[in-house]
Amino acid sequence: MKRERKELPFTNKFGDTINPGDAVYAITTCTHRTYITKGEYLGYVETSGYDYKTRSATLIPKVQVRFPAVKYAHFDKKTGKLFNWNDYTYEYYKENVERQEIPTHRVSTLVYNNILPANTSTETLAKAV
Repeated sequence: MKRERKELPFTNKFGDTINPGDAVYAITTCTHRTYITKGEYLGYVETSGYDYKTRSATLIPKVQVRFPAVKYAHFDKKTGKLFNWNDYTYEYYKENVERQEIPTHRVSTLVYNNILPANTSTETLAKAV
């Protein structure tokens, strides 16, 4: 089931109201590491959850943020087309193929909704981590 993004303001746990399109810092964790990335708040999706205290199903908002990213593509210098890895040898690749960086973006849904406005002070940012 595909969920629709709601482009509405979101209030974080520090009381900051963040509107869609605002620049934010997103704080994420993975494999015992913490990352702080600057991005753009897009809105939130609602996922279903279960509250064991009240024994009822609830909808939990999870924010979505757009981050800048880089995609790599390999082009054949002779033809100018995308390089097909199955048709050529490594020797041909070394001489006739160039790698190009293509700027793009990625959208991430944050599980813990840890976002702060980009104009946040360093003290507040440190508290959030």
